[in-house]
Amino acid sequence: MTFPLRLPLLQLACLSIFLTLSKLVLDPVAGQRPFAPFSFPRSIPISGWQLVDSQPLGDRRSNLPKYNRVIAGQQYLYQQTAAQKTRQLEIEVRYVVNTDGNIFQLIKEQKAIALKTSPTQVKTNIGIYSRFTVDQQTHLTSCINPRGTSTVTSEQFLHNRYTHDGQLDRLFAWSLGQNSLLDKRCLWVDLSMSAETHMSKQVEASLEKVWRDWMMVWQPQFPHP
Repeated sequence: MTFPLRLPLLQLACLSIFLTLSKLVLDPVAGQRPFAPFSFPRSIPISGWQLVDSQPLGDRRSNLPKYNRVIAGQQYLYQQTAAQKTRQLEIEVRYVVNTDGNIFQLIKEQKAIALKTSPTQVKTNIGIYSRFTVDQQTHLTSCINPRGTSTVTSEQFLHNRYTHDGQLDRLFAWSLGQNSLLDKRCLWVDLSMSAETHMSKQVEASLEKVWRDWMMVWQPQFPHP
């Protein structure tokens, strides 16, 4: 049995490999162009919550290293009143570039929190998030990926990159120096509420609901590189 398309496909594959290698030799910094500026909106509505305050966040590190660099950030403070009881919700979101998606390293660098135990990881139909409690605050944190589901570890993040970043349109844009071969950007979101022992399940459920709404808002609007 003969396969008339085998030779043309093989030639196309070889040509693609040749062009890729040529691009790397002739232009080693292809796809390493500066990232476009970005700023978060001052107000983002969340169903059932009222926005109280919003402030920009920068990179805590003064030397602005190449890796895990925060391009932009915003802190949002919401409140909710029910049955004469007021609850507060804080959301911090940061646009991080040149990252491997290690949320726990970002927490250490940007929030000065050194976690003593491994946080709980929760897998959902739209991705993975991590949950932990520190200083009487329950946190839910995850990395919203440019493509693929949310992640919390570098292994999960890189799996998304190898799975979703190899489309032909991205490879073509990379060959023109318009993007990186692997899209190592992340919208790191951290939600937190007061850790009330007698209401821990309700707090966890509230955080997950807001996180799901946040994913629906931001994944389709991921910043352009």
